Amino acid sequence: TGFLGRALLPRLQGGGHDVVSLGRRPAAGSAAHRAWDMADPAVPARPIGSVIVPTRNRRAYLEEALESVRRQTFERWEIVVVDDASEDGTRAWIEALRDDRLRLLGMESNVGSTITRNAGLEAARGDYCLFLDDDDLLPPDALARHVAAIAAHPAAIATLGAVGRVDAAGAPAPGLLRPVRSPKLHGDVWRDVLFWWVWVVGVSLFRRSALEAVGGFDESIRFYGDDVDLWLRLGHGGEVVLRPETVLLFRSHDQTRPDDYLELLATLRRRHAATCDPAHRAAARRVVAAHDALSDLRVRAGRPGNLGRIAKLLARVARCPALLASPLSSRQIGAAIRRDLAMDPWLRSLPGRRGR
Repeated sequence: TGFLGRALLPRLQGGGHDVVSLGRRPAAGSAAHRAWDMADPAVPARPIGSVIVPTRNRRAYLEEALESVRRQTFERWEIVVVDDASEDGTRAWIEALRDDRLRLLGMESNVGSTITRNAGLEAARGDYCLFLDDDDLLPPDALARHVAAIAAHPAAIATLGAVGRVDAAGAPAPGLLRPVRSPKLHGDVWRDVLFWWVWVVGVSLFRRSALEAVGGFDESIRFYGDDVDLWLRLGHGGEVVLRPETVLLFRSHDQTRPDDYLELLATLRRRHAATCDPAHRAAARRVVAAHDALSDLRVRAGRPGNLGRIAKLLARVARCPALLASPLSSRQIGAAIRRDLAMDPWLRSLPGRRGR
């Protein structure tokens, strides 16, 4: 039954145009595998990319999310919607759609994002997977950019692009986050995640084999932090293609994170530093120490003693030279220091800086 095991099966109900089997793909080269890949005249060619969309009680946003996938310039995709026991008519609406590239999995009870994402991963047929939250949107060329980038680097485990923002109504909003200004191949992403980097999961296209190699999402984490934990484990497995183009539109609305979100992430980081491959543990502990210094600087920005906190951060980062070389982490360091200095009351009082 694949890496999810038999325990998941009772929680699923097949629906829509395709009742999905959660078994593993047939062995490569077997007759069953050839049948899997065969282009049946009544069924579209096997997809290259699988867009996995967990959802619960957000039908209006979901309609826009699915439409953004259907408008992709890259056409070899499938959508796997995993309905987490919605009560707003989501399942009936999807079942009424007429699109052979859209499949529906239905949960019998509300199980959370990690189980629904894993269910979509297990059902996916594409070589690459993208996890799209049901309230976010893909620009029309997102999949085309992702697939071209990862196909050009066969050893890469994933791609990562920029994320823009839209408001609750879907109108453009300020706040573009761009990982790099020009394309780069970047390794050891786990260091960046341990240090601070937290990216929306929908900005990445993952190689399915890499996801399966680490067992998908950790189902003991029901909601928040599952993407961070995934990157911590996945980041040891290979390089990531960083791209400057916008590949996701993140919707800002009334959804809030729990009050203990940052504490949860800190727990995940410390757990990883203590349990990762022994060859990386010393480096991981140094990165966590640098993270603590960065967190202290961010939280207490502009308060007395900030120059000492900056010196502490720089001293700890100096023991992690890979962070300074990383396009993801080096910008976090520079931004935190600039923000702190800009808020320093003594520096602000100097001639020529008043009012800034």
